[in-house]
Amino acid sequence: MKKLIFLIVMMTSVIGLTACGSSSDNTETKKVDADVTPLETTTSSAGDKVEVETNIPSDKAEVKSYLDEVKTSYIKLSDLGARWDELREASTTGEIDDYELGVLIQEEVLPANMALLEELEAIRTPNDETTEVNEILIEAIGNQQLAFTEILSAIETGDSSKITSANALLNDVRKNDREFGRKIEQLLSDYNLEF
Repeated sequence: MKKLIFLIVMMTSVIGLTACGSSSDNTETKKVDADVTPLETTTSSAGDKVEVETNIPSDKAEVKSYLDEVKTSYIKLSDLGARWDELREASTTGEIDDYELGVLIQEEVLPANMALLEELEAIRTPNDETTEVNEILIEAIGNQQLAFTEILSAIETGDSSKITSANALLNDVRKNDREFGRKIEQLLSDYNLEF
């Protein structure tokens, strides 16, 4: 059983990466379909009113509000990843046994992950771009929930094939996380915002 736990620990160590930063190596340009404010009036240093062309979409305030909500959820996801790392480490060092790890996954990790999933599903998105970003994060957290469930099942049954299944799900979580990061960066660029 210790060998199984060691495999779980090794294969699921990637869960902490879910909460890590995002990759910025792929910057794709996407046209914003929102209404755009073409001109902005400003005052020059001489006191003259000057119209300056802008390309910032008019739904910027709604997108900023969405990003603020998602940021809060993403911080919770990071905290959950850190907690999982603590449990994984405690299992590896023998501070907790298989039974205790299973109980903590069932009573702490799975409910926290499910609450986060429900929180993200309840967020209202202002446009198609933010809906796409939100769906990517929802898919990642859903796959993470399935991975935690598989890990719990592996502990309870001793079935090492569950670890393989959990690892595949966690690979999907990492892909979703990278995609989420790229999409957030694009939104921030398109709307001239900070995260």
